[in-house]
Amino acid sequence: MSKRTIAKIAEIFFASGIPVTGLAVSTEDRAGFISSLPLLLAVIAAGGWHVKTLNDNYEEGFSPARISLGAILPLAALPFMLYFNPLMALPLLLILLNWDIYSLFGKNHFPLSMANNFLAGFLHFSLGLAAGGRSLPDATRTPEAFFFALAMLSGSMHHDAYHQEEDSSRGATTGAVRFGPERWWKAAVFPMILSIPFLARSSPLFLQIFSILALSPYFIGYFSVLALSEKPQKKFLFRLFCRLSFGSSAALYIVLK
Repeated sequence: MSKRTIAKIAEIFFASGIPVTGLAVSTEDRAGFISSLPLLLAVIAAGGWHVKTLNDNYEEGFSPARISLGAILPLAALPFMLYFNPLMALPLLLILLNWDIYSLFGKNHFPLSMANNFLAGFLHFSLGLAAGGRSLPDATRTPEAFFFALAMLSGSMHHDAYHQEEDSSRGATTGAVRFGPERWWKAAVFPMILSIPFLARSSPLFLQIFSILALSPYFIGYFSVLALSEKPQKKFLFRLFCRLSFGSSAALYIVLK
């Protein structure tokens, strides 16, 4: 198995955390969560493989044959899956369109990239809600969905700062390329600040866990990097630290919920 394939599987695995948390929010008992989880994971795997393949093709130069096999075939399985839960169809369609637009155009227009990542966090959570039987409009009344939207936007800004040199060499115009990696890395704190009111309006269990295990460690790590590093975009451990803190928060929430 190639390193790219392993990396692709790892990214899909990390991306599954938000919709699975959304499923936990939308279900009231263990039986409902467990019964809905396999279909949600199957949809994430198929849709995620399409998105990652298209993005990889964009970065390497398009190959129609590879696109047809790597991106189109996973989509062929989705209608059969969605037969069992039609509510998932709309958020899934919007997720695919959103990420495909990001792959094709987002990295060349940083405002569009920011919008893509904000929508991705919101729609990923909405997919989990739909797996539990709640419609997409319900997500607009769910503060946790906007919390994850802002968290994903912040994470994407840090990501662009880490990969500024690579993106610049490909001709991509990310925010880090446009304004500089240090400045863009520092600016990524603002979406997390904006997420606090939405976190405060969430359920008591969600608020307690994510404020203690996710948001507080993020701010501690962020200001620690600023105090200790002259080039914060080089602190790759910060990204791993954030993923572990958010991942552990989601896992604990799911278990306790």
